[in-house]
Amino acid sequence: MLRVASGGRLDPASRTIERPDGLFFAPDALAKGSIVDKALAAARRAAPSLAGLMIDIGGELRCWGKAPHTAGWLVGVADPDRPHDNAAPGTMLSLGNKAVATSGRGPRDRAIT
Repeated sequence: MLRVASGGRLDPASRTIERPDGLFFAPDALAKGSIVDKALAAARRAAPSLAGLMIDIGGELRCWGKAPHTAGWLVGVADPDRPHDNAAPGTMLSLGNKAVATSGRGPRDRAIT
């Protein structure tokens, strides 16, 4: 059983998710993950000689192959306390063949008045 930060638990053996009250899932995240995976696959088919590639669709990204840095693909994650555009990242990640998805409240949220 794997615990996730939100208090939920994933059980790989039974392929179930235990969701506590108040935890909600965003099905659009599944679609975005599928889209970024398909975009990476399409790019690899279109340019088979590539050694590495990162696809970023604005909050969801997927890395594959040789990164331009020896430490891996360097990805900045926004600091939620500094939501303005072009703010310095709050955290830097170094990724191999992995994907990252981020979400949260921010300056691009739709405001209904």
